[in-house]
Amino acid sequence: LDNENPFTLLNQAFLQGGFKIDIVDNSIIKDNIHIIHITTDNEIISNSRILINVGKSAEIKIVQSFVNNKPNNSFVNHITQINLKENSKVTLDKIQCIEGENHICSEYINQNSYSSFTINTISIVGN
Repeated sequence: LDNENPFTLLNQAFLQGGFKIDIVDNSIIKDNIHIIHITTDNEIISNSRILINVGKSAEIKIVQSFVNNKPNNSFVNHITQINLKENSKVTLDKIQCIEGENHICSEYINQNSYSSFTINTISIVGN
């Protein structure tokens, strides 16, 4: 993590929730893991984090969707942290459909030898 980035420091100081996923060595997860972040209230600040550890020679594809149920004036500060061991492969597809919302999404990737990380971001609506 970048401990000089003000948004990372804000996330660390006011973290409200998150979770961790551990993928064991040699696992190939064929189905996408779809994580959906939903903002339902107006005028809130949300600080969340996901930690994903991917074992040696493991593969995973993650879809992360950020949505709200109505246009709102909120601020989302999210961190995705991924650690890839040797020969592992991660694809992250990020979809943002967050009308009216201010959104900071930081990815911190730690890769070991011969690992592969790909990220695709689609912003349908958002700031």
